[in-house]
Amino acid sequence: MGSVADHANLLGFYGVLGGFLVCFYFEKTSNEKARRQVLSMICGIDIGLSGGIAFFEHGRLGSVFDMPAKPTPWDKGRCVDSLALHDILTRHRPVCAFVERVHAMPKQGVSSMFTFGMSFQAVLSVLEVMGIQYQLVEPKAWQKNFGVVGKTKEGKKSADIVKGFYPCAPIYGTKGGIKDGRCDAILIALYGGSKLLKQ
Repeated sequence: MGSVADHANLLGFYGVLGGFLVCFYFEKTSNEKARRQVLSMICGIDIGLSGGIAFFEHGRLGSVFDMPAKPTPWDKGRCVDSLALHDILTRHRPVCAFVERVHAMPKQGVSSMFTFGMSFQAVLSVLEVMGIQYQLVEPKAWQKNFGVVGKTKEGKKSADIVKGFYPCAPIYGTKGGIKDGRCDAILIALYGGSKLLKQ
C-alpha cells in the first residue's frame, strides 16, 4: 500500500488541497501554459457497458457518469451509446482522457469479448472524432498503484479507496448499490493525472 500513500502525497489527494496539483505541475515544467491546459480538465474512462466516466477540473473531482449504453440493433444485447458519450464529452470537454486498455480475459465468451471490443473501439472513435487526446492505461498499472487486488473484491476495494479520498463521491446508484465502473473511472483519472505530474 506504500504506492497509495506516495500517490496521495504527490497529488495532495487531488481535490483536498485543490490548487496544489496545478502549482506542483508548474514547478516541474517550463511550458506552464501547455501544462495548465492539459490539467484544466481531464477524465478517466472505465471501458465496458458497466463502466464509467469521471471528470476532474483543476484537480477537483467533478461529474461522474455511468457509461451510456443502448440496445443493439442486431440482437437483444447492448452496446455503448456513442452519441450519448459524445454529448457527455461535449458538455465537459476534457483536454485529455485516460482510457483503460482492456484485454480479453481467460474463459471470457466470444460474444462477451466481441461486445467488450466494440465498447473499446466506440470510446476511442468518439475521442478521436472530437479531437480529444487520450492515453491508454493498463489495468494492472493503476490497480497496483492503488493496491487494488483480487478479482471478486476489486469493486469493493476500488470503492473503499475512492471513499477514502472523496467521502461524498457520487459512486452509488439509485438503489444504493456501489457503481464499480464509476469508482474505477475516478482512480484511472487519478492515476493518469499523477503520471502527467511526473513527466
